[in-house]
Amino acid sequence: MKMKTIEVATIVIALVVAFTGIVSADPDGVAGNATDPVTKPTVAAGQDDAQGGYITGFDLTVMQQTAKWQGYYGNITAEITLDDDNSATLYNWTTAAPTGEVYATTLNTLPVWSNFINNASLSAVDTAYGFVSGESDNTAETFSLTNHTAFHLAGNEIAAGVGRCAKTYEGPGNTGDWETVLLWDDDGTATDNYLFAGIIRDNTASYKNTNETPDTCDYQMIVPENPLNGTTTYYFYAELT
Repeated sequence: MKMKTIEVATIVIALVVAFTGIVSADPDGVAGNATDPVTKPTVAAGQDDAQGGYITGFDLTVMQQTAKWQGYYGNITAEITLDDDNSATLYNWTTAAPTGEVYATTLNTLPVWSNFINNASLSAVDTAYGFVSGESDNTAETFSLTNHTAFHLAGNEIAAGVGRCAKTYEGPGNTGDWETVLLWDDDGTATDNYLFAGIIRDNTASYKNTNETPDTCDYQMIVPENPLNGTTTYYFYAELT
């Protein structure tokens, strides 16, 4: 089933990575610049003139907007820097074509990244976000793929078979290539026990891309939202590789 984006945002990322002599630093918080949210327009009601004594075949086409998923996409301005504890810079490196991951979590404190290396129970995610088992757009139907691009999270390898994956589209109706990976910290089943990783792909066709109107971005991902709560606050981090 094609998943529609409820809202979109552009996030500008400035990474501060302290040199430690290891290959990968921990993800860092990002500065975000969100655009106004957009959603599917309302469709006019179909109509027919009923006449007593007649029977009319009336086939229906319904395209209903999901209330369970928020979409994010945007470009990334990335820099690796060698700073001290007062944010004074000794040296920095501009990353023209960033690679890595964007992370989203409802946890309002710094995650223990090394914990988020486990597969999540999709039914437990549904429960955490108030989704109903068997619904067409629940977690099991959305994160239905079992392989994704392998990556490292704070030095820990997340192999292709670890974490279920959802793939959003490059242009209307195209096969999904933008990966969002679902990870769990093995320490509970609240929303903040889950981490959503969007794989960065520099200057790649976005969901809005068409032959007539090209559109690109550096990341594109989806996160769940409890429709009973109205809004869910997510905190964003990124890791360059």
